[in-house]
This record gives sequence, structure tokens and C-alpha cells, in this order.
Amino acid sequence: HGQILRNIVLSGTVFLCALALALVPAAFDRPTTRLINSVADRSWLFDYFVDASNRHPTFSGVLLIAMIWYCWFDNPDTERRARILVGTLASVAAGCISRTLQHTLPTHARPYYDSALGFHLPLSLEVPYNTWDSFPSDHATVLAGLAVVLYIARPSFVIYAIAWTIVVESGRAYIGAHYP
Repeated sequence: HGQILRNIVLSGTVFLCALALALVPAAFDRPTTRLINSVADRSWLFDYFVDASNRHPTFSGVLLIAMIWYCWFDNPDTERRARILVGTLASVAAGCISRTLQHTLPTHARPYYDSALGFHLPLSLEVPYNTWDSFPSDHATVLAGLAVVLYIARPSFVIYAIAWTIVVESGRAYIGAHYP
């Protein structure tokens, strides 16, 4: 019971801190994005790879889903599989909630639409078509949820899940889809 309450308080604190940072972009988001954006447009190959990895949505989740499938088939225990299934579905539901919040919260535009930032796109990348807000990130929400599923199913996989999520989300910050 105490562990559940601790997790709820911790999750709520993380969400409130993220929301506060999103509502005051000059405190963290803009300086960090300017730093990331300062290395853009230097390597066509790197820019192309990052753009290609973001244009194909299955790329970002394929590693985590493969690890979840491994956990599913590794042990036929019904209770364990139920946790994996519920966690995966909860991750998708959280992504849907995040997408809804992107349309309704009064947060800030994506970096490539933020005139105060002066963002320049890496090399020949095109400005994406949507103008939704950049917070909260449905990508990050789903990937973080899948990392939690992996932590529950096989704790030894969580470091790989977190590392992969950081790589994917760093690429999204690099191309200007989200703030760090």
C-alpha cells in the first residue's frame, strides 16, 4: 500500500514539474533547444538518419515491442501475461490522452513554429504538417509506458528501454518536433 502511494506521489510530482516547465519555456526549453539546434545542418547523413527515423513511426517502438514480445513468450504464466497486456494497453491509452492534451492545453508550439526560438531545420528537412502543441509528447508517453511494462515484466530490460527512449526522443528534439 505504501509503495503504491509513493508511486502516485512521485508520478504526480514529475507531471507537475513537466507542466510547469512547459508553461515557462524560457526557463529550460528554449535554451536547451537552442543548444541542440546549434549542431543542426552540419552532417547531411546524420540529419537524414534522424529525419528518416522520425518519419517512420514503427521504428521508434520496434525495439521496445520486441522486448515485450520476448517477455510474453518467455513465460506462459497467465498473471504475468495479463500484466504485460494491461500495461501495453495502458501505454497506448496514455498516448491517446497525451494527444488529446496536445490539442487542449494552452502550452507552446513545436520548436520549428516558435518564433521566439529562431529554430532552423536540419539541412533539407521539410517543416512537418501539423501545428499541434509539443507538450505532452504522445511519443514519449507511449515509450515511457512501455518501459514501465518492461520494468514490471523483466527489470533487467528497463535500462535498454530507457536508453532507447532517450535516443528516440533526442532525435525528436533535434528535428524540432518537441522540446527536451
